[in-house]
Amino acid sequence: MTWFNPPPADPQAWMATLANVGQQWARRAPPPVWLQHDLLNRVLLLANHVLGQHPAACKRLQRHQQKTVALHAESVALYLRISNAGLLQPLAMGHTPEAADLVLRMPSTPWGETLQRWQEGLPPDVEVTGDVMLAAEIGWLREHVRWDIEEDVARLLGDVPAAALGRLVRGLEQAVRGWRQRQAAQGGVT
Repeated sequence: MTWFNPPPADPQAWMATLANVGQQWARRAPPPVWLQHDLLNRVLLLANHVLGQHPAACKRLQRHQQKTVALHAESVALYLRISNAGLLQPLAMGHTPEAADLVLRMPSTPWGETLQRWQEGLPPDVEVTGDVMLAAEIGWLREHVRWDIEEDVARLLGDVPAAALGRLVRGLEQAVRGWRQRQAAQGGVT
């Protein structure tokens, strides 16, 4: 039957479409404040775990202790404070500072575009206002701090399974990168 001719499978296009659908849903029905706060707590647990693996990062943030950072994306606003230990802590639910020391605002670009930039290794578009030195430290963190997932897996499963899993993931990443390059050379996916 020739009347049904689906487009070729393009994982990147599907992800961008799903991201844009999620963005439209979030605009129509923003998550409740309690859910935003709970998600922030979970993200900060992971961020502090990663910061804890990099003592130099905590030292850099200690210079900015008790400063506040506001994150704005669409209709969601999240506020956090830098602790004396150089870690991140959420402000109390419903508490918004009069003026945050640093404001990071993501413009209303389609989430699919932002996802594509992230997949290409480019930073997302972010409007930054406020404390220049704190903004520079956040930029340094973005460039230099990485989560060593293999080390965490090794603590749970042991060194050998963690190394094998790491090789598998790197192999998959290399295969996807090669596929994308071949598609780009043929005028397909970029």
